[in-house]
Amino acid sequence: GVLFLDEAYDLDPQNNAEGKAILNEIMSVSEEFRDTVTIILAGYKDEIESKLIAFNPGMASRFQSVNFEDFCVDELEEIWKKNCKDMGYK
Repeated sequence: GVLFLDEAYDLDPQNNAEGKAILNEIMSVSEEFRDTVTIILAGYKDEIESKLIAFNPGMASRFQSVNFEDFCVDELEEIWKKNCKDMGYK
């Protein structure tokens, strides 16, 4: 299975007891079911590092970091035009 958690830094385990409990469960699942479960913690790199990885350094060994660069204005324009064309918009 796959667990996708967007804005994962909102768990903020240092300041949120529920977030701490959720993060602890995520860490347990990532260890116990490492061969059958994919966990994606999405969010801003700086916040993931400062709120999650800094709280639990063990995360760095369990989660691989993948960074996606922002699109430039020209790329966004091309995407927009293609989407409009594909949808039949004029």
